[in-house]
Amino acid sequence: MSYVKTAYFTSWSIYSINYKPNQIPVENLTHLLYAFANISNGEIAIGDAWSDTQISYGPQNTFNGVAGAFGYLNSRNGDLRRRNPNIKTLISIGGWTWSKEFSRLASTPQGRTRFARSVAVFVQNYGFDGADIDWEYPVRGGDPGTPTSPNDGVNFVLLLREIRNQLNAIAYNRYQLSVATSASPDIAQNVDMRAVSEIVDHINVMSYGTFFFFQQLSILLFLLTKSKYILDFSGAWEKNTFYNSNLYFDANRVGAYSIDNTINFYLNRGVPSRKLVIGTPFCGKIFKGVEPGPIPRVPGLNSTFAGVPNVGELPGVIEAGIINQTGISQISNDPQYGFVKTWDNNAKSSSLYSRSKKIWITFEDEASTVEKCNFVKSRNLGGIMTWELSQDSSNYLTSVMKRCLP
Repeated sequence: MSYVKTAYFTSWSIYSINYKPNQIPVENLTHLLYAFANISNGEIAIGDAWSDTQISYGPQNTFNGVAGAFGYLNSRNGDLRRRNPNIKTLISIGGWTWSKEFSRLASTPQGRTRFARSVAVFVQNYGFDGADIDWEYPVRGGDPGTPTSPNDGVNFVLLLREIRNQLNAIAYNRYQLSVATSASPDIAQNVDMRAVSEIVDHINVMSYGTFFFFQQLSILLFLLTKSKYILDFSGAWEKNTFYNSNLYFDANRVGAYSIDNTINFYLNRGVPSRKLVIGTPFCGKIFKGVEPGPIPRVPGLNSTFAGVPNVGELPGVIEAGIINQTGISQISNDPQYGFVKTWDNNAKSSSLYSRSKKIWITFEDEASTVEKCNFVKSRNLGGIMTWELSQDSSNYLTSVMKRCLP
């Protein structure tokens, strides 16, 4: 049995991080999602013209005269496909920032048809093997200011069906279609996921970072409404550290969310297990001002924290509270910090804690990645997906994924 091994490559990674398409560990992957295409006037649009279609990676790495990442990923005789001729590349549309037009365009048959046709033409013109729809999120839960409607859930299914029809009109069963969906049952329940599963090839569940975001959203909504909303787990309104992508729920309240609980939700909604792809993050979440906390076996877990480091405060911090694998390796091996690594066998998660610096990091390593792979196999799931490649520039974790999910 073969498994999906999917990773996101972002248009912006070539800039400050200087992670280029030729660094993609394509030998370790089955699917590559390019983030992101934008939406303009109800149609798919180029997100970053320079990165997407203009920067040169050599004459052999073009598709129909198009350079940039599109050319590199999709050239049939280029460097990437020589290394893995079977790789599937999909253009991912939307994301956290660029989901603002989905609700409107999906609300009418004309809007759905116009968008779907534009996606099919885009995929064909730029040589992609399909499209990935990352609407964050139908009905509620997205970036503040993103329009939503109570009808989004129904319209989402209709939109996907129209995209599938338009892709098939170009070449029947040639193109793949996937979706990125929330790990929060409170958000995912707004869509008929069984109906979605009948249309798409894969449902990529974003079981990373989402846990942290939705806890913080609950804190905000609790303060505004004095009631629990969206999340319903004990102490969700408290500002405590917890894992970024815990496989299982820990009885010491690491958070009501776990990958196991999330997958159970999807399965109980009638989604075939082989359509489900679990997410794993390549970045770590880092907190400062962290006391040892109430759980001696995992110092720093479930503890209050004063804030998160900003870019420049510590090596590898790529945005506030986010640290890449290079930074994790560097500071964890630096004796001035005195980090101690802990494996939580209940949650199947790793963390680092510095008592002297009061810093706690939740992150993925070989042990946690292997556990996720074992979970995929034991639950007969479709595979594993990661956000995102530049955060593990050594390709350490994709190598683990390939080894444990052949």
